[in-house]
Amino acid sequence: MPETIDEQNISNPRDFEDLPFTKGSLFIEDNNRFETAEEKLDGLKDFIESLPNTARPAIKLHLLSFFLNNPDATVLDIEKELDKMKALAVREKDAYKKRSILPTIGIELEVPEKSVSYNLAGMCIEIGIPSGTDSYSVFEFRPDYSYSADVQARILHDLEKLIKFPPEKDVKYLEEYAPLHVNLGIPEQLKDDPELYQESLLLSDLVSLSFVSSGRISGKKWFPSYRIQPLEKYERTEHSGLRLEIRTPSFEDVQDYRMLLEVQFLASAMISFLKEKSGQRIGKKEILLSTLWSELKDELNAFQEKNSRKLLVPELKVDDEELEAKMQDIFNKYSREAIKIINE
Repeated sequence: MPETIDEQNISNPRDFEDLPFTKGSLFIEDNNRFETAEEKLDGLKDFIESLPNTARPAIKLHLLSFFLNNPDATVLDIEKELDKMKALAVREKDAYKKRSILPTIGIELEVPEKSVSYNLAGMCIEIGIPSGTDSYSVFEFRPDYSYSADVQARILHDLEKLIKFPPEKDVKYLEEYAPLHVNLGIPEQLKDDPELYQESLLLSDLVSLSFVSSGRISGKKWFPSYRIQPLEKYERTEHSGLRLEIRTPSFEDVQDYRMLLEVQFLASAMISFLKEKSGQRIGKKEILLSTLWSELKDELNAFQEKNSRKLLVPELKVDDEELEAKMQDIFNKYSREAIKIINE
Protein backbone atom coordinates (compact mmCIF):
# COMPACT_ATOMS: atom_id res chain seq x y z
CA MET A 1 0.00 0.00 0.00
CA PRO A 2 1.53 3.40 -0.98
CA GLU A 3 2.72 5.67 1.79
CA THR A 4 0.40 8.59 2.49
CA ILE A 5 0.36 11.57 4.79
CA ASP A 6 -1.27 9.32 7.42
CA GLU A 7 2.08 7.71 8.14
CA GLN A 8 3.83 11.05 8.45
CA ASN A 9 4.52 13.21 11.47
CA ILE A 10 3.82 16.56 9.86
CA SER A 11 5.63 18.38 12.65
CA ASN A 12 8.92 17.39 11.03
CA PRO A 13 9.30 19.25 7.71
CA ARG A 14 11.61 16.55 6.34
CA ASP A 15 8.67 14.17 6.31
CA PHE A 16 7.29 16.02 3.31
CA GLU A 17 10.11 14.98 1.00
CA ASP A 18 8.44 11.99 -0.68
CA LEU A 19 4.79 12.59 0.14
CA PRO A 20 2.54 11.58 -2.80
CA PHE A 21 -0.07 13.94 -4.20
CA THR A 22 -3.39 12.23 -4.92
CA LYS A 23 -5.75 14.89 -6.23
CA GLY A 24 -9.27 13.66 -6.81
CA SER A 25 -8.57 10.00 -6.07
CA LEU A 26 -11.72 9.78 -3.91
CA PHE A 27 -14.11 12.00 -5.92
CA ILE A 28 -17.27 9.94 -5.39
CA GLU A 29 -20.90 10.73 -6.24
CA ASP A 30 -22.29 7.39 -5.05
CA ASN A 31 -24.82 8.17 -2.31
CA ASN A 32 -24.71 4.64 -0.91
CA ARG A 33 -20.95 4.73 -0.34
CA PHE A 34 -21.24 8.02 1.54
CA GLU A 35 -24.12 6.76 3.64
CA THR A 36 -22.20 3.60 4.54
CA ALA A 37 -19.13 5.62 5.49
CA GLU A 38 -21.23 7.94 7.65
CA GLU A 39 -22.83 4.96 9.43
CA LYS A 40 -19.38 3.60 10.28
CA LEU A 41 -18.33 7.00 11.58
CA ASP A 42 -21.43 7.12 13.79
CA GLY A 43 -20.18 3.93 15.43
CA LEU A 44 -17.10 5.82 16.66
CA LYS A 45 -18.94 8.50 18.66
CA ASP A 46 -17.19 7.72 21.94
CA PHE A 47 -13.77 8.01 20.30
CA ILE A 48 -14.67 11.26 18.54
CA GLU A 49 -16.06 12.85 21.71
CA SER A 50 -12.72 12.18 23.42
CA LEU A 51 -10.88 14.39 20.91
CA PRO A 52 -9.95 18.06 21.32
CA ASN A 53 -12.68 20.25 19.83
CA THR A 54 -10.23 21.95 17.49
CA ALA A 55 -9.07 18.62 16.01
CA ARG A 56 -12.45 16.91 15.83
CA PRO A 57 -13.66 18.08 12.36
CA ALA A 58 -10.32 17.17 10.76
CA ILE A 59 -10.35 13.69 12.25
CA LYS A 60 -13.99 13.10 11.33
CA LEU A 61 -13.25 14.14 7.74
CA HIS A 62 -10.28 11.82 7.62
CA LEU A 63 -12.18 8.84 9.00
CA LEU A 64 -14.96 9.38 6.46
CA SER A 65 -12.31 9.53 3.76
CA PHE A 66 -10.78 6.33 5.14
CA PHE A 67 -14.12 4.46 5.12
CA LEU A 68 -14.85 5.66 1.58
CA ASN A 69 -11.48 4.35 0.43
CA ASN A 70 -11.64 1.16 2.50
CA PRO A 71 -15.26 -0.09 2.54
CA ASP A 72 -14.08 -3.55 3.65
CA ALA A 73 -11.72 -2.35 6.40
CA THR A 74 -11.19 -4.89 9.18
CA VAL A 75 -11.31 -4.11 12.88
CA LEU A 76 -7.51 -4.14 12.88
CA ASP A 77 -7.39 -1.68 9.95
CA ILE A 78 -9.72 0.68 11.80
CA GLU A 79 -7.73 0.43 15.03
CA LYS A 80 -4.54 1.34 13.17
CA GLU A 81 -6.26 4.37 11.67
CA LEU A 82 -7.57 5.46 15.05
CA ASP A 83 -4.05 5.24 16.47
CA LYS A 84 -2.88 7.67 13.77
CA MET A 85 -5.68 10.06 14.65
CA LYS A 86 -4.83 9.79 18.36
CA ALA A 87 -1.31 10.92 17.44
CA LEU A 88 -2.77 13.92 15.61
CA ALA A 89 -4.88 14.76 18.65
CA VAL A 90 -1.75 14.61 20.83
CA ARG A 91 0.01 17.07 18.52
CA GLU A 92 -2.99 19.42 18.72
CA LYS A 93 -2.93 19.23 22.53
CA ASP A 94 0.81 19.90 22.51
CA ALA A 95 0.36 22.97 20.29
CA TYR A 96 -2.40 24.20 22.63
CA LYS A 97 0.12 24.20 25.48
CA LYS A 98 2.30 26.55 23.40
CA ARG A 99 -0.56 28.89 22.53
CA SER A 100 1.04 31.90 24.25
CA ILE A 101 3.82 31.73 21.64
CA LEU A 102 2.42 29.80 18.67
CA PRO A 103 -0.43 31.54 16.79
CA THR A 104 -3.61 29.73 15.85
CA ILE A 105 -3.87 28.79 12.18
CA GLY A 106 -6.69 28.25 9.72
CA ILE A 107 -7.13 27.91 5.97
CA GLU A 108 -9.57 28.91 3.25
CA LEU A 109 -9.61 26.79 0.10
CA GLU A 110 -11.57 27.84 -2.98
CA VAL A 111 -12.30 25.54 -5.93
CA PRO A 112 -14.77 25.59 -8.84
CA GLU A 113 -18.23 24.63 -7.62
CA LYS A 114 -18.42 21.77 -10.13
CA SER A 115 -15.37 20.18 -8.47
CA VAL A 116 -17.31 19.42 -5.27
CA SER A 117 -19.82 16.59 -5.11
CA TYR A 118 -23.19 17.14 -3.46
CA ASN A 119 -22.29 14.47 -0.92
CA LEU A 120 -19.03 16.14 0.07
CA ALA A 121 -20.69 19.54 0.45
CA GLY A 122 -23.30 18.14 2.80
CA MET A 123 -20.82 16.00 4.70
CA CYS A 124 -18.53 18.94 5.49
CA ILE A 125 -21.38 20.88 7.07
CA GLU A 126 -22.39 17.86 9.17
CA ILE A 127 -18.89 17.25 10.53
CA GLY A 128 -18.22 20.91 11.37
CA ILE A 129 -16.22 22.28 8.44
CA PRO A 130 -17.88 25.54 7.31
CA SER A 131 -18.23 25.65 3.53
CA GLY A 132 -20.45 26.84 0.72
CA THR A 133 -20.68 28.63 -2.63
CA ASP A 134 -20.44 32.30 -3.45
CA SER A 135 -21.93 34.30 -6.30
CA TYR A 136 -19.10 33.40 -8.68
CA SER A 137 -19.67 29.62 -8.75
CA VAL A 138 -16.75 29.10 -6.41
CA PHE A 139 -16.99 26.65 -3.53
CA GLU A 140 -15.06 27.65 -0.41
CA PHE A 141 -13.98 25.46 2.50
CA ARG A 142 -13.34 27.46 5.69
CA PRO A 143 -12.25 25.13 8.51
CA ASP A 144 -12.16 26.67 11.97
CA TYR A 145 -8.79 27.46 13.50
CA SER A 146 -6.57 24.91 15.18
CA TYR A 147 -3.52 25.23 17.39
CA SER A 148 -1.44 22.88 15.26
CA ALA A 149 -0.82 23.30 11.54
CA ASP A 150 -0.92 19.51 11.36
CA VAL A 151 -4.71 19.66 11.78
CA GLN A 152 -5.12 22.05 8.84
CA ALA A 153 -2.77 19.95 6.72
CA ARG A 154 -4.82 16.89 7.59
CA ILE A 155 -8.00 18.63 6.36
CA LEU A 156 -6.27 19.84 3.21
CA HIS A 157 -4.94 16.39 2.35
CA ASP A 158 -8.33 14.73 2.71
CA LEU A 159 -10.10 17.47 0.75
CA GLU A 160 -7.46 17.04 -1.94
CA LYS A 161 -8.55 13.43 -2.39
CA LEU A 162 -12.30 14.19 -2.28
CA ILE A 163 -12.35 17.14 -4.71
CA LYS A 164 -12.28 16.72 -8.48
CA PHE A 165 -9.64 19.27 -9.40
CA PRO A 166 -9.31 20.59 -12.97
CA PRO A 167 -6.32 19.21 -14.89
CA GLU A 168 -2.87 20.57 -14.06
CA LYS A 169 -2.61 22.05 -17.56
CA ASP A 170 -5.50 24.38 -16.78
CA VAL A 171 -3.38 27.49 -16.22
CA LYS A 172 -6.40 29.66 -15.48
CA TYR A 173 -7.34 27.35 -12.63
CA LEU A 174 -3.86 27.34 -11.14
CA GLU A 175 -3.58 31.11 -11.26
CA GLU A 176 -7.14 32.10 -10.33
CA TYR A 177 -9.26 29.31 -8.87
CA ALA A 178 -7.08 27.54 -6.34
CA PRO A 179 -6.47 30.11 -3.63
CA LEU A 180 -5.28 28.66 -0.35
CA HIS A 181 -5.49 31.54 2.09
CA VAL A 182 -3.70 31.09 5.42
CA ASN A 183 -5.13 32.74 8.54
CA LEU A 184 -2.95 33.36 11.58
CA GLY A 185 -4.07 34.56 15.01
CA ILE A 186 -2.49 37.83 16.14
CA PRO A 187 -2.65 39.27 19.71
CA GLU A 188 -5.20 42.08 19.93
CA GLN A 189 -2.67 44.20 21.85
CA LEU A 190 -0.82 44.71 18.55
CA LYS A 191 -3.80 46.13 16.63
CA ASP A 192 -2.63 49.74 16.93
CA ASP A 193 1.03 48.96 16.27
CA PRO A 194 1.93 50.42 12.83
CA GLU A 195 4.82 47.99 12.56
CA LEU A 196 2.35 45.08 12.55
CA TYR A 197 1.44 45.98 8.97
CA GLN A 198 5.04 46.39 7.85
CA GLU A 199 6.13 43.06 9.33
CA SER A 200 3.00 41.26 8.06
CA LEU A 201 3.78 42.47 4.54
CA LEU A 202 7.29 41.09 4.89
CA LEU A 203 5.99 37.70 6.05
CA SER A 204 3.31 37.48 3.35
CA ASP A 205 5.73 38.49 0.60
CA LEU A 206 8.28 35.96 1.80
CA VAL A 207 5.57 33.26 1.57
CA SER A 208 4.65 34.48 -1.92
CA LEU A 209 8.22 34.49 -3.19
CA SER A 210 8.88 31.04 -1.74
CA PHE A 211 5.71 29.16 -2.67
CA VAL A 212 3.59 31.04 -5.21
CA SER A 213 3.84 30.65 -9.00
CA SER A 214 5.12 33.58 -11.02
CA GLY A 215 1.91 33.59 -13.08
CA ARG A 216 -0.19 34.02 -9.97
CA ILE A 217 2.11 36.77 -8.69
CA SER A 218 2.15 38.70 -11.97
CA GLY A 219 -1.66 38.51 -12.20
CA LYS A 220 -1.87 40.54 -8.99
CA LYS A 221 -5.45 39.41 -8.44
CA TRP A 222 -4.74 38.53 -4.81
CA PHE A 223 -3.10 41.81 -3.80
CA PRO A 224 -2.69 43.25 -1.33
CA SER A 225 -0.96 40.02 -0.38
CA TYR A 226 -2.32 40.14 3.16
CA ARG A 227 -5.17 41.50 5.26
CA ILE A 228 -5.51 42.13 8.98
CA GLN A 229 -9.01 42.01 10.41
CA PRO A 230 -10.64 41.61 13.84
CA LEU A 231 -11.63 38.05 14.62
CA GLU A 232 -15.26 37.14 15.10
CA LYS A 233 -16.21 36.52 18.73
CA TYR A 234 -16.31 32.73 18.28
CA GLU A 235 -12.83 32.77 16.67
CA ARG A 236 -11.13 34.65 19.49
CA THR A 237 -8.81 33.05 22.01
CA GLU A 238 -7.00 34.47 24.99
CA HIS A 239 -3.99 35.21 22.75
CA SER A 240 -5.69 36.04 19.43
CA GLY A 241 -7.97 38.97 18.66
CA LEU A 242 -6.88 39.69 15.08
CA ARG A 243 -6.51 37.59 11.96
CA LEU A 244 -3.59 37.95 9.57
CA GLU A 245 -4.75 36.53 6.25
CA ILE A 246 -2.01 35.66 3.76
CA ARG A 247 -3.85 35.72 0.44
CA THR A 248 -1.46 34.84 -2.38
CA PRO A 249 -0.79 31.07 -1.96
CA SER A 250 -2.59 28.56 -4.17
CA PHE A 251 -3.03 24.84 -3.62
CA GLU A 252 -0.73 23.23 -6.15
CA ASP A 253 1.47 20.53 -4.69
CA VAL A 254 2.81 18.78 -1.62
CA GLN A 255 4.93 21.79 -0.65
CA ASP A 256 1.76 23.49 0.57
CA TYR A 257 1.54 21.09 3.52
CA ARG A 258 5.01 22.11 4.63
CA MET A 259 4.21 25.76 4.03
CA LEU A 260 1.36 25.62 6.56
CA LEU A 261 3.64 24.29 9.27
CA GLU A 262 6.53 26.61 8.56
CA VAL A 263 4.53 29.82 8.22
CA GLN A 264 2.87 29.20 11.59
CA PHE A 265 6.22 28.91 13.35
CA LEU A 266 7.75 31.81 11.42
CA ALA A 267 4.77 33.97 12.37
CA SER A 268 5.56 33.23 16.02
CA ALA A 269 8.95 34.89 15.50
CA MET A 270 7.32 37.93 13.91
CA ILE A 271 4.82 38.26 16.77
CA SER A 272 7.56 37.92 19.39
CA PHE A 273 9.55 40.65 17.62
CA LEU A 274 6.56 43.00 17.67
CA LYS A 275 5.82 42.24 21.33
CA GLU A 276 9.38 43.02 22.34
CA LYS A 277 9.52 46.25 20.30
CA SER A 278 6.25 47.44 21.82
CA GLY A 279 7.61 46.94 25.33
CA GLN A 280 5.53 43.93 26.30
CA ARG A 281 6.95 41.48 28.80
CA ILE A 282 8.03 38.30 26.99
CA GLY A 283 9.66 35.04 28.01
CA LYS A 284 13.01 33.51 27.12
CA LYS A 285 11.74 31.64 24.07
CA GLU A 286 10.03 34.76 22.75
CA ILE A 287 13.29 36.72 23.15
CA LEU A 288 15.05 34.06 21.05
CA LEU A 289 12.26 34.19 18.46
CA SER A 290 12.39 37.99 18.34
CA THR A 291 16.13 37.84 17.70
CA LEU A 292 15.52 35.25 14.99
CA TRP A 293 13.11 37.57 13.19
CA SER A 294 15.63 40.40 13.38
CA GLU A 295 18.26 38.12 11.83
CA LEU A 296 15.86 37.18 9.04
CA LYS A 297 15.24 40.84 8.28
CA ASP A 298 18.98 41.54 8.26
CA GLU A 299 19.58 38.73 5.77
CA LEU A 300 16.80 39.95 3.48
CA ASN A 301 18.10 43.52 3.62
CA ALA A 302 21.63 42.35 2.84
CA PHE A 303 20.32 40.39 -0.14
CA GLN A 304 18.47 43.43 -1.47
CA GLU A 305 21.49 45.71 -1.10
CA LYS A 306 23.85 43.20 -2.70
CA ASN A 307 21.57 42.68 -5.69
CA SER A 308 20.26 46.25 -5.92
CA ARG A 309 16.63 45.14 -5.98
CA LYS A 310 13.49 45.26 -3.92
CA LEU A 311 11.66 42.09 -2.91
CA LEU A 312 8.12 43.39 -2.64
CA VAL A 313 5.88 41.06 -4.62
CA PRO A 314 4.03 43.64 -6.77
CA GLU A 315 7.34 44.67 -8.34
CA LEU A 316 8.09 41.18 -9.65
CA LYS A 317 6.98 40.70 -13.23
CA VAL A 318 9.07 37.84 -14.64
CA ASP A 319 10.19 34.37 -13.66
CA ASP A 320 13.23 34.37 -11.42
CA GLU A 321 14.23 30.87 -10.35
CA GLU A 322 17.33 32.10 -8.54
CA LEU A 323 15.29 34.51 -6.44
CA GLU A 324 12.69 31.83 -5.67
CA ALA A 325 15.39 29.39 -4.57
CA LYS A 326 17.01 32.01 -2.33
CA MET A 327 13.70 32.95 -0.71
CA GLN A 328 12.82 29.29 -0.12
CA ASP A 329 16.22 28.81 1.50
CA ILE A 330 15.64 31.76 3.85
CA PHE A 331 12.06 30.72 4.61
CA ASN A 332 13.05 27.14 5.42
CA LYS A 333 16.12 28.13 7.41
CA TYR A 334 14.37 30.52 9.77
CA SER A 335 11.12 28.59 10.13
CA ARG A 336 13.04 25.49 11.16
CA GLU A 337 15.00 27.51 13.69
CA ALA A 338 11.70 28.77 15.07
CA ILE A 339 10.43 25.17 15.27
CA LYS A 340 13.56 24.20 17.20
CA ILE A 341 13.22 27.09 19.67
CA ILE A 342 9.53 26.45 20.38
CA ASN A 343 9.77 22.67 20.62
CA GLU A 344 12.83 22.52 22.88
